[in-house]
Amino acid sequence: MIPNYQECMLPLLQLLSDNQVHTSKECVEKLSVTLELTEEEKSELLPSGKQTIISNRVSWARFYLEKAGLVKVISRGKYQITQEGVNLLAEHPTIINNDILYRYDQFLEFMKQGSTKGNNDNNNIKSLQPSFTEQTPEEILDSTYKQLQSNLSEEILEKVLQQSPQFF
Repeated sequence: MIPNYQECMLPLLQLLSDNQVHTSKECVEKLSVTLELTEEEKSELLPSGKQTIISNRVSWARFYLEKAGLVKVISRGKYQITQEGVNLLAEHPTIINNDILYRYDQFLEFMKQGSTKGNNDNNNIKSLQPSFTEQTPEEILDSTYKQLQSNLSEEILEKVLQQSPQFF
C-alpha cells in the first residue's frame, strides 16, 4: 500500500539525514525501495495521469518539511536536510506529521498566510490548522470532482425519470 504524504515525511527526512544533496527523482526511487512498494504501486498514476502517486506524495511531504524549515531547496529538484531537521531526527521520532510540524515557527507562519483572511485570532493556533487528511491536494480535488460528477449524474437521471413520456 502506498503511504500517504504524512507517512512519507519521516522516511524522507531520514533519507536526507546524510546531509548530502538529493534529487526529487532519487528520493522517490530510494523511498520506493525503503517503503517496499511493488512495481505496480511505483507506477500507479494519479487520476490526472500526469504523475505517479508516490512521486506526488513524496513531493508534498518534502514541501511541508521545507515549510517547517527541516529541509531546504538547493536548486530546482534538489534538496538537503537543515540543522532543524537533524535536530528533530536526533529526538528519534516514530512519526513526523503535520502535528509535529506545528512546533516550528516557520510552519506556523506558512499556515497563517494560508488561513482565511479576516481570521485575526493569532492566539488560537488550532483555528489556523486546516483539517489535514491523508490525501494530497491533487487527490482531494480529483475525488471532489468525481463526487460532484456522480451527484450531477444522479440528479439528471432522477429528473429524467420524473418526466412524462410526452416530455420526450
